[in-house]
Amino acid sequence: MTKKPFVGQSAIAKGLLDLVHTDVCGPLSIPARGGFSYFITFTDDHSRYGYVYLMRYKSEAFGRNCRDEVFIEESSREPPHESTASFEPTVHADSVPILRRSTRESRVLERYGFVGLTSQLDNDPKTYGEAMSDIDSDKWLEAMKYEMDSMGSNQVWTLVDLPKGVRPVGCKWVYKRKLGANGEVTTFKAKLVAKGYTQRPGVDFEETYLPVAMAKSIRILLAIAAWSIYGLKQASRSWNTCFDEVIRGYDFIKSDYDRCVYKKISGSSVAYLVLYVDDILLIGNDVKMLGNIKA
Repeated sequence: MTKKPFVGQSAIAKGLLDLVHTDVCGPLSIPARGGFSYFITFTDDHSRYGYVYLMRYKSEAFGRNCRDEVFIEESSREPPHESTASFEPTVHADSVPILRRSTRESRVLERYGFVGLTSQLDNDPKTYGEAMSDIDSDKWLEAMKYEMDSMGSNQVWTLVDLPKGVRPVGCKWVYKRKLGANGEVTTFKAKLVAKGYTQRPGVDFEETYLPVAMAKSIRILLAIAAWSIYGLKQASRSWNTCFDEVIRGYDFIKSDYDRCVYKKISGSSVAYLVLYVDDILLIGNDVKMLGNIKA
């Protein structure tokens, strides 16, 4: 069976909103900023006016369609269902036919039955018992051992005898599977955290803030070091002064006619050093001498 060819040219709408083309695209493999995974387009066939809306879910398409109609109506002062600027059709309730509904009982045919398998997205263990009964229990044990070894090497705690009448702060394990760019599990992480919500002020802790340096101390130190901070207007001048002192120590003589040209003479060997901001060009008649200068 063959298909009839498409007509090369179709009739163009004669008025605004007589024909509106719309389409939904998505879901995108990588969501845009803000979590948008879909977008819907509207194009008026008459004016070729188009607009694009971003959507997080495909179900937002109907709401976007309604808002787009209101926006165009307010912009053009013409309702979407108005065929001309002077006539707006009215639909009477008596002329609307009553829909005929089938009285047959709807049943799902067996040949169209499907078996669905769902997976829980957040299936990380919540407790130690769940981790040990998980299919990846060996991975969780390895992650917990790595965490304990890390805490031991960093001397996170010091073992002491529990004083009488003191209730220690509890702890718990937090498990997390780290996923790669394609959704595969790359790392099993296990963290031992303290139950800080059980601490009592004045009993388990006194101060909770971390001391920071005063702003005026930072300003003073920056003012002292400002002459050499890269990015300041005088940074290039500071670098050139330092370079001139160093290069003169290697028996280079600055030219009286060009302050960026240096010359070094050693017997029959001559080397010229040309400086352009922080780029250096070496020219000479002795390759060995040039190699020693670069070294």
